[in-house]
Amino acid sequence: MVEFAEFIRILRRGAVYVVLSILFFAIVAAILIPRIDGRAKFDMVVSLRFDAFVQDRASAAHDDGYYLIEAERRFGDVLGTVLIRPDVRGEIEERAGITLGRASRISPLDYRLPYTLTTSSIDDAGVVSVVQARVHDALIMAVTRSGEPIRLGVSVSHPVRSETIWTPLRAALAGAFLGAFFAIFVLLFRHAAMPQVTIVEEVLSVEIES
Repeated sequence: MVEFAEFIRILRRGAVYVVLSILFFAIVAAILIPRIDGRAKFDMVVSLRFDAFVQDRASAAHDDGYYLIEAERRFGDVLGTVLIRPDVRGEIEERAGITLGRASRISPLDYRLPYTLTTSSIDDAGVVSVVQARVHDALIMAVTRSGEPIRLGVSVSHPVRSETIWTPLRAALAGAFLGAFFAIFVLLFRHAAMPQVTIVEEVLSVEIES
């Protein structure tokens, strides 16, 4: 176990190494991380819309406000399920040339759906059209299976570009922290290994003399 005073002495002896390590990791991180994470990211809002009741199947009970509230909750959950289905997401990604992120619910009927562009991405209007068509088809199937006397629609907002997390400054700070941790680890490891090397050398010298 290294005491604090000894730890400070180790850092002082290896100060140049620590500084160089911090600078190296910070520069590399500032250059590489924004490039790796530099693909354009966008957010869109996918919303469930109640169009109308199917009159020949609706009953008086469906005119009640409580039914509408429950229908919003149920089919809002269904929309969330649709947005995480691998087949739906896979078809959207293939047709639109994008990579979808995790959908997050922002209201009973609205979900934020992030996505990242790729080299084969289509334009914004095309992405909206693909998402709206595929999600709408999946919802229609869900409504048909449920037997609910209601017509649902899907609306998708125009994509808005989201701010990237890894700016060069943030990447440099993260790299500097990693560089400092790496340098300190190496210094402590070398310090811990030094007495063992000394003991081995002493044993060898005794064996040679004998």
